This record gives sequence, structure tokens and C-alpha cells, in this order.
Amino acid sequence: MQPIYSSYELQEYVALEIARLYSIEYSEPFFVVVGSYSNFDIVSSSKKITIELKCETSPLRTGNVCIEFWNTSLDKPSGILGTKATIWVHIVLEKEGLIAYEYDIHTLRKVVIEQGVIRSNGRNSLCKIISLEVFRKFAKRSFQFQSRFKNDIENQGRVELNV
Repeated sequence: MQPIYSSYELQEYVALEIARLYSIEYSEPFFVVVGSYSNFDIVSSSKKITIELKCETSPLRTGNVCIEFWNTSLDKPSGILGTKATIWVHIVLEKEGLIAYEYDIHTLRKVVIEQGVIRSNGRNSLCKIISLEVFRKFAKRSFQFQSRFKNDIENQGRVELNV
């Protein structure tokens, strides 16, 4: 089945949904960063809360999550080691649907340093492959993510959404 949206369009829509959820929770506006900006993906109007957002479908198949940490082309930190965000939200496709895992950045950095196996993404970065079981254990919280784009995310199949 041909995807209705490109992976980049879908990423922006998912980010808008997460921004809405956090806006309601924190009672302040949240904004989605559109375009090439590597510090974070979503920011509160007070700028006290910044969110890095990732969405991945492969854990349903593999039982693992993939967390980028190093850009080999630029020889510098990226992903979890490069973000300036205060919160990391990782949406994972599981049997139960889309589950969002929220992490404090420092906690997730520690997990990535101490857990998992290093792999290349085949392009320009190094990632840690961490079992979903271990990943769940260290999350600050998790919640069912109700997205009107759930079917589109599932149809992306092997495409990993990196907002």
C-alpha cells in the first residue's frame, strides 16, 4: 500500500499531536519546530520544556529500540548525546498500539551509555540497540498514544520516523 504521507509529513503531524498533549498537561502553548533544527523538536512557550521526539515501528518486529548517539560523517555527538531537549519522547509501535515512553534526557543518556549494542545505521550515524524490555524499565512514564495517523504510521512499515 502506497503511503498517503511522506515520512517527513507524518513526523510533523505526530509532533503536533504530542505538542497538543503536552500543552494540555502543562497548561501552556507548545510549538513544533519545522525545518532543519537539531537542538529539539517541540518547545513550550516559556522555553522551560523542550522535547526531542522519535517514533519507531521496528520494535513490533524486533523487540528493540534504536537510539542514535553519534554522527560519523561530522564526528560529533547526535541524537541523545547531541540534543538540547529536556525531555525525550519515544513512540513505539507495539502489539497494544502506539506507546509513548517519556524520559528525562540525563536518564536516557545513562541508559544508552550503559545498555545495548552499538550498530551503524548504514548511513552516517552510530546507534545503540536496546531491548524494549530494558527501555521500558527506565522510562519516567509511558502512555498509550492515540494518533489519528496510527494507520499511516503502521503502513510506513519499515520506515523509522525520526522527528
